[in-house]
Amino acid sequence: MSWQELAGEFLWFAVNVAVAAVALLSAVICMGLCYFRGTRSGRLPLYGALISLILTIACWLIFVYPDPPASMICAAVTSLATFMAFGSWFGRYDRS
Repeated sequence: MSWQELAGEFLWFAVNVAVAAVALLSAVICMGLCYFRGTRSGRLPLYGALISLILTIACWLIFVYPDPPASMICAAVTSLATFMAFGSWFGRYDRS
């Protein structure tokens, strides 16, 4: 493996980590708003969850198929965070 191939793989992984970090940040903000604001948190957490969903799909489609081993861990963690974000949005106490 040449240095150029190694640099290319590192670049793909770095971009994947950056996309996953933005998705995780969006999901954590969504969960925090749903927990602390409760009834007054309508659209903003939903937008955060949708951004997290779009970036998770991008992680799976763009990064996991070309570079499966390391990118799959980032995509799986991002998928779990997106699931938790939607779960916290659906589980707000003003919905029961």
